[in-house]
Amino acid sequence: MTAIVIDNNKTDTDHLTYLLSHFNHKITVNEVFTSLNECKSFLLSNISRPDIIFMDIEFEDGNSFELFDTPDFKSKVIITTRLTEYAYHAYRNNVTDYLLKPILKEHLLTAFEKVKTILNGSSINGVNKYKRQIQTKLGSRLINIKAEDIAYIYHNNKLSYFYLFDGRKVPSFYNLKEIEDMLDPELYFRANRQFIIHLKAIHNVERQPSSKIILKLTPAINKEIVLSKERSKYFRKWMDQ
Repeated sequence: MTAIVIDNNKTDTDHLTYLLSHFNHKITVNEVFTSLNECKSFLLSNISRPDIIFMDIEFEDGNSFELFDTPDFKSKVIITTRLTEYAYHAYRNNVTDYLLKPILKEHLLTAFEKVKTILNGSSINGVNKYKRQIQTKLGSRLINIKAEDIAYIYHNNKLSYFYLFDGRKVPSFYNLKEIEDMLDPELYFRANRQFIIHLKAIHNVERQPSSKIILKLTPAINKEIVLSKERSKYFRKWMDQ
Protein backbone atom coordinates (compact mmCIF):
# COMPACT_ATOMS: atom_id res chain seq x y z
CA MET A 1 0.00 0.00 0.00
CA THR A 2 1.46 3.37 -1.02
CA ALA A 3 1.19 6.70 0.77
CA ILE A 4 2.31 10.31 0.67
CA VAL A 5 2.55 12.75 3.56
CA ILE A 6 1.89 16.50 3.46
CA ASP A 7 2.96 18.26 6.64
CA ASN A 8 5.22 21.27 7.25
CA ASN A 9 6.32 20.16 10.72
CA LYS A 10 9.41 17.92 10.42
CA THR A 11 9.09 16.57 13.96
CA ASP A 12 5.52 15.45 13.30
CA THR A 13 6.48 13.98 9.92
CA ASP A 14 9.39 12.05 11.40
CA HIS A 15 7.11 10.69 14.13
CA LEU A 16 4.46 9.61 11.61
CA THR A 17 6.90 7.90 9.25
CA TYR A 18 8.54 6.17 12.23
CA LEU A 19 5.17 4.72 13.30
CA LEU A 20 4.35 3.65 9.75
CA SER A 21 7.71 1.90 9.42
CA HIS A 22 6.62 -0.47 12.20
CA PHE A 23 3.56 -1.72 10.26
CA ASN A 24 5.58 -4.66 8.89
CA HIS A 25 6.17 -2.88 5.57
CA LYS A 26 2.43 -2.73 4.83
CA ILE A 27 2.74 0.95 3.87
CA THR A 28 5.38 2.53 1.66
CA VAL A 29 5.70 6.31 1.99
CA ASN A 30 6.70 7.49 -1.49
CA GLU A 31 6.84 11.25 -0.93
CA VAL A 32 6.79 13.80 1.89
CA PHE A 33 5.68 17.34 1.05
CA THR A 34 5.93 20.48 3.15
CA SER A 35 3.75 22.70 0.95
CA LEU A 36 0.36 22.36 -0.67
CA ASN A 37 1.53 23.43 -4.14
CA GLU A 38 4.25 20.74 -4.17
CA CYS A 39 1.66 18.11 -3.40
CA LYS A 40 -0.76 19.44 -6.03
CA SER A 41 1.97 19.34 -8.68
CA PHE A 42 2.81 15.77 -7.75
CA LEU A 43 -0.82 14.61 -8.00
CA LEU A 44 -1.34 16.40 -11.32
CA SER A 45 1.81 14.97 -12.89
CA ASN A 46 1.40 11.36 -11.74
CA ILE A 47 -1.19 8.99 -13.18
CA SER A 48 -0.58 6.49 -10.41
CA ARG A 49 -2.17 7.84 -7.24
CA PRO A 50 -1.21 6.88 -3.68
CA ASP A 51 -3.61 4.66 -1.74
CA ILE A 52 -3.43 6.99 1.27
CA ILE A 53 -2.68 10.66 1.83
CA PHE A 54 -1.73 11.62 5.38
CA MET A 55 -2.24 15.36 5.60
CA ASP A 56 -2.25 18.28 7.98
CA ILE A 57 -4.66 21.07 7.07
CA GLU A 58 -3.32 24.62 7.17
CA PHE A 59 -0.31 25.63 5.06
CA GLU A 60 1.15 28.96 4.02
CA ASP A 61 0.00 28.34 0.44
CA GLY A 62 -3.51 27.15 1.24
CA ASN A 63 -5.76 24.59 2.89
CA SER A 64 -5.16 20.91 2.12
CA PHE A 65 -8.87 20.29 1.51
CA GLU A 66 -8.15 21.90 -1.89
CA LEU A 67 -6.58 18.56 -2.88
CA PHE A 68 -10.06 17.05 -3.14
CA ASP A 69 -10.56 19.22 -6.25
CA THR A 70 -7.64 17.53 -8.02
CA PRO A 71 -8.92 15.66 -11.12
CA ASP A 72 -9.53 11.94 -10.55
CA PHE A 73 -8.85 12.24 -6.82
CA LYS A 74 -9.33 8.72 -5.42
CA SER A 75 -6.85 8.42 -2.56
CA LYS A 76 -8.12 7.74 0.94
CA VAL A 77 -7.32 10.61 3.30
CA ILE A 78 -6.25 10.42 6.93
CA ILE A 79 -6.06 13.82 8.59
CA THR A 80 -3.19 14.29 11.06
CA THR A 81 -3.49 17.64 12.81
CA ARG A 82 -3.69 19.58 16.05
CA LEU A 83 -6.76 21.44 14.79
CA THR A 84 -10.20 20.27 15.91
CA GLU A 85 -12.33 22.82 14.06
CA TYR A 86 -12.13 21.03 10.69
CA ALA A 87 -13.63 17.74 11.88
CA TYR A 88 -17.07 18.39 10.41
CA HIS A 89 -15.58 19.57 7.12
CA ALA A 90 -13.53 16.37 7.03
CA TYR A 91 -16.66 14.30 7.61
CA ARG A 92 -18.44 16.07 4.74
CA ASN A 93 -15.54 15.17 2.44
CA ASN A 94 -15.65 11.48 3.43
CA VAL A 95 -12.22 11.62 5.06
CA THR A 96 -11.40 8.11 6.30
CA ASP A 97 -10.10 9.21 9.69
CA TYR A 98 -9.24 12.34 11.67
CA LEU A 99 -6.28 11.89 14.02
CA LEU A 100 -5.16 14.51 16.50
CA LYS A 101 -1.47 15.05 17.15
CA PRO A 102 0.55 13.72 18.79
CA ILE A 103 -0.43 10.61 16.85
CA LEU A 104 -0.77 7.42 18.90
CA LYS A 105 0.25 4.13 17.29
CA GLU A 106 -3.03 2.40 18.16
CA HIS A 107 -5.08 5.22 16.58
CA LEU A 108 -2.94 5.13 13.45
CA LEU A 109 -3.28 1.34 13.23
CA THR A 110 -7.08 1.59 13.48
CA ALA A 111 -7.11 4.21 10.69
CA PHE A 112 -4.91 1.98 8.54
CA GLU A 113 -7.22 -1.01 9.06
CA LYS A 114 -10.18 1.14 7.94
CA VAL A 115 -8.38 2.05 4.72
CA LYS A 116 -7.37 -1.57 4.12
CA THR A 117 -10.95 -2.76 4.58
CA ILE A 118 -12.29 -0.12 2.17
CA LEU A 119 -9.66 -0.82 -0.49
CA ASN A 120 -10.18 -4.57 -0.26
CA GLY A 121 -13.86 -3.97 -1.02
CA SER A 122 -13.27 -1.75 -4.05
CA SER A 123 -13.34 -2.61 -7.74
CA ILE A 124 -10.66 -5.07 -8.90
CA ASN A 125 -10.02 -5.54 -12.63
CA GLY A 126 -13.41 -4.01 -13.36
CA VAL A 127 -15.28 -6.57 -11.22
CA ASN A 128 -17.01 -5.30 -8.09
CA LYS A 129 -15.96 -7.11 -4.96
CA TYR A 130 -18.19 -6.55 -1.95
CA LYS A 131 -17.24 -7.28 1.62
CA ARG A 132 -18.38 -10.46 3.29
CA GLN A 133 -17.02 -9.18 6.58
CA ILE A 134 -16.58 -5.65 7.89
CA GLN A 135 -14.12 -4.87 10.64
CA THR A 136 -15.11 -2.51 13.41
CA LYS A 137 -14.21 -1.81 17.02
CA LEU A 138 -16.18 -3.01 20.04
CA GLY A 139 -14.71 -1.48 23.17
CA SER A 140 -10.97 -2.04 22.87
CA ARG A 141 -11.33 -5.05 20.53
CA LEU A 142 -11.33 -5.16 16.75
CA ILE A 143 -14.09 -7.51 15.58
CA ASN A 144 -15.36 -8.77 12.23
CA ILE A 145 -19.07 -8.60 11.41
CA LYS A 146 -20.52 -10.72 8.63
CA ALA A 147 -22.26 -8.51 6.08
CA GLU A 148 -25.16 -10.97 5.91
CA ASP A 149 -25.80 -10.39 9.63
CA ILE A 150 -26.37 -6.65 9.19
CA ALA A 151 -30.07 -5.74 9.06
CA TYR A 152 -29.44 -2.03 8.60
CA ILE A 153 -27.01 0.77 9.33
CA TYR A 154 -28.17 3.89 11.13
CA HIS A 155 -26.22 7.16 11.15
CA ASN A 156 -26.81 9.67 13.94
CA ASN A 157 -24.75 12.50 15.47
CA LYS A 158 -21.81 11.85 13.12
CA LEU A 159 -21.62 8.16 14.14
CA SER A 160 -22.82 5.04 12.33
CA TYR A 161 -24.17 1.88 13.96
CA PHE A 162 -24.67 -1.64 12.66
CA TYR A 163 -28.02 -3.11 13.73
CA LEU A 164 -27.77 -6.89 13.42
CA PHE A 165 -30.57 -9.36 12.77
CA ASP A 166 -29.93 -10.91 16.19
CA GLY A 167 -30.80 -7.59 17.86
CA ARG A 168 -27.31 -6.37 18.66
CA LYS A 169 -26.21 -2.79 18.00
CA VAL A 170 -22.51 -2.34 17.15
CA PRO A 171 -20.74 1.01 16.61
CA SER A 172 -18.89 1.55 13.35
CA PHE A 173 -15.91 3.74 12.58
CA TYR A 174 -17.00 4.18 8.95
CA ASN A 175 -19.34 6.78 7.51
CA LEU A 176 -22.38 5.72 5.48
CA LYS A 177 -20.73 6.32 2.09
CA GLU A 178 -17.82 4.04 3.00
CA ILE A 179 -20.20 1.34 4.24
CA GLU A 180 -22.38 1.69 1.16
CA ASP A 181 -19.36 1.06 -1.07
CA MET A 182 -18.59 -2.18 0.80
CA LEU A 183 -22.04 -3.75 0.56
CA ASP A 184 -23.74 -5.54 -2.33
CA PRO A 185 -26.28 -3.10 -3.83
CA GLU A 186 -28.56 -6.00 -4.78
CA LEU A 187 -29.08 -6.68 -1.07
CA TYR A 188 -28.64 -3.23 0.51
CA PHE A 189 -30.42 0.02 -0.30
CA ARG A 190 -29.41 3.54 0.74
CA ALA A 191 -32.77 4.86 1.94
CA ASN A 192 -31.73 8.37 2.98
CA ARG A 193 -28.96 10.24 4.80
CA GLN A 194 -29.39 8.06 7.88
CA PHE A 195 -30.17 4.51 6.75
CA ILE A 196 -28.80 1.70 4.62
CA ILE A 197 -31.20 -1.25 4.71
CA HIS A 198 -30.93 -4.98 3.95
CA LEU A 199 -33.72 -6.37 1.79
CA LYS A 200 -34.67 -8.92 4.45
CA ALA A 201 -34.96 -6.20 7.12
CA ILE A 202 -37.96 -4.57 5.41
CA HIS A 203 -41.03 -5.56 7.43
CA ASN A 204 -43.60 -3.24 5.84
CA VAL A 205 -43.81 -0.71 3.00
CA GLU A 206 -46.31 2.17 3.31
CA ARG A 207 -46.92 4.09 0.10
CA GLN A 208 -47.97 7.71 0.69
CA PRO A 209 -50.25 9.89 -1.52
CA SER A 210 -47.27 12.22 -1.99
CA SER A 211 -45.39 9.35 -3.71
CA LYS A 212 -43.12 9.08 -0.69
CA ILE A 213 -42.57 5.73 1.03
CA ILE A 214 -42.31 4.90 4.74
CA LEU A 215 -40.51 1.70 5.73
CA LYS A 216 -40.92 -0.41 8.85
CA LEU A 217 -37.91 -2.51 9.76
CA THR A 218 -37.09 -5.63 11.70
CA PRO A 219 -35.49 -5.60 14.22
CA ALA A 220 -37.69 -2.60 15.02
CA ILE A 221 -36.21 0.84 15.55
CA ASN A 222 -37.99 3.85 17.00
CA LYS A 223 -37.31 5.98 13.93
CA GLU A 224 -39.46 6.74 10.90
CA ILE A 225 -37.66 5.76 7.72
CA VAL A 226 -39.02 8.10 5.05
CA LEU A 227 -37.96 7.86 1.42
CA SER A 228 -38.27 11.01 -0.62
CA LYS A 229 -40.22 10.99 -3.85
CA GLU A 230 -36.97 10.64 -5.80
CA ARG A 231 -35.57 7.86 -3.60
CA SER A 232 -38.92 6.08 -3.72
CA LYS A 233 -38.57 5.68 -7.49
CA TYR A 234 -35.16 4.03 -7.06
CA PHE A 235 -36.52 1.90 -4.23
CA ARG A 236 -39.32 0.51 -6.39
CA LYS A 237 -36.84 -0.37 -9.14
CA TRP A 238 -34.56 -1.98 -6.56
CA MET A 239 -37.41 -4.09 -5.15
CA ASP A 240 -38.43 -5.22 -8.64
CA GLN A 241 -34.95 -6.34 -9.70
